[in-house]
Amino acid sequence: MMDLSDRKKKILQAVIDEYIGTAEPVGSRAVSKNSALKLSSATIRNEMSDLEEMGFLIQPHTSAGRIPSDEGYRFYVNSLMERYQMGMEAVMELQKAFQMHITRLDQIIKYAGRIASALTDYAAIVTSPERSVSKIRKFDLVPMAHDKTMLLAVTDVVLSQLMNISLSLGGCETAARILNAALSGLTADDITPEMKREITGKLAKAAGAETAEIIMETAYDIVARRDNEQDVYISNEKSILKYP
Repeated sequence: MMDLSDRKKKILQAVIDEYIGTAEPVGSRAVSKNSALKLSSATIRNEMSDLEEMGFLIQPHTSAGRIPSDEGYRFYVNSLMERYQMGMEAVMELQKAFQMHITRLDQIIKYAGRIASALTDYAAIVTSPERSVSKIRKFDLVPMAHDKTMLLAVTDVVLSQLMNISLSLGGCETAARILNAALSGLTADDITPEMKREITGKLAKAAGAETAEIIMETAYDIVARRDNEQDVYISNEKSILKYP
């Protein structure tokens, strides 16, 4: 990230603050009128042109003012915007959450989003931490009604996927035994195409080729998807309609 002079930082902050408030491209006159910069429109215009060349601002049309770029927003968030100071109301809400003895991570994340949304009257988007790669503990298969079978995968959580195949209870037990013998203790990254072909071959002897492929692909997909997903929780999204 290139260094910005104090004057450029103040002008960039003024442009982004104005754009957040109006949702309209910002011109030099608006910046000089609505900020305490005490600079002429010409000086501000030249600095805004420099900020555009540096990648912090964008001019959507030749005759329009400027709007922040992604890089401009990032610099604003990291270095320019006023930091939110937590008040007593927020502290009391957090203390209340701890007193509730919430133990599940997803509940804590959802509650944090609701608190942030209530205190700011903004929509809140909260993501779970990146998951570490999970080891497979075991698989189970359960026959269901109407030609369907449920595959259960136990990693750090229990995952499930309904498959459109028909297996007897004995067939489910055999398939689970084959999967567990080959995959228990491994991660999705450990499973190679060669291993998948070998396991599919063993499953095919017990359940048929087409069913074996469905079981193997479902078993792999369910654990691989778990490692790549992040949960996202959104609170009070309707508040977006209050702002330009």
